[in-house]
Amino acid sequence: MEKQYEKPAYLKLKKRDGIFLAVVLVVAVAGLLWFCLGYSRPGSLVEATVDGEVLGAYPLAEARELALPGEEAITNRLVIAQGEAWMQWADCPDQICVEHRPISREGEEIVCLPNRIVVRVTGGDGPKTDAVAR
Repeated sequence: MEKQYEKPAYLKLKKRDGIFLAVVLVVAVAGLLWFCLGYSRPGSLVEATVDGEVLGAYPLAEARELALPGEEAITNRLVIAQGEAWMQWADCPDQICVEHRPISREGEEIVCLPNRIVVRVTGGDGPKTDAVAR
């Protein structure tokens, strides 16, 4: 007579474990769908700030190149074209902002920490939430 292999107790999935895994999976999928489908919308403006001071807001629909000043000189070049914005050039050593993909959706940002520059897409179709004030 052959002896059947039985899984060790720590490998057996209990009913509670299965329910817990299913709940975690549902929450993760719902969060991903909310983030991808409902969170971000196409933006209409690009706002550039240096050290917390707003330099200006520029329409995504109008092509332009902007020289963004740092503390002492021009440190970054921002390009806005075809409904997207990206950092074309920067004098910082790490070049993370230059390697960042183009941004076009509300809430997306490109940050150059060494030069204290933040470029953010704003101005979508309206407020994300409805509010009634009396």
